Amino acid sequence: MFGSPTTQSNPDQHIASLSFERTEPTTVETGPAVTNERTRGYEPSLTVDRATRSLRVTGRLVHGSKDCTQVRLASTAYEAETATFTATISEGRTMLGRITPGCTDAEGEDGYRLTVEFDDAPPKHVTVTERDHLGGEFEGEWTIDEQ
Repeated sequence: MFGSPTTQSNPDQHIASLSFERTEPTTVETGPAVTNERTRGYEPSLTVDRATRSLRVTGRLVHGSKDCTQVRLASTAYEAETATFTATISEGRTMLGRITPGCTDAEGEDGYRLTVEFDDAPPKHVTVTERDHLGGEFEGEWTIDEQ
């Protein structure tokens, strides 16, 4: 395990729990009953578990200095009217980056796992935005089949 997970209890009235953790940047998982409209070389994947009313997004993101930054969960939101869950994954400073003024030019790469359990059914739509250290932004959208 790369880092201890960040867990939130009831971050939104429709979300029962949320956990985000950095992992080794390995191949991402795939799951059934999901339409993935992404076209990038190593895109994240979405797995939905209806029995536990949860979803898991796994991916990896290249970030700035491997000594001073790491992948982080920047934000999440749930829109009840459209049953849409959104999350933004980006880079953030590490504790070392706050203390050390000089950071190396060597890029880092972290995997990540975002697990969300919902009070009711999983959402119908999931959007994950990845923001890299060069200002690039990639938005992945999934529609979850009703099964």
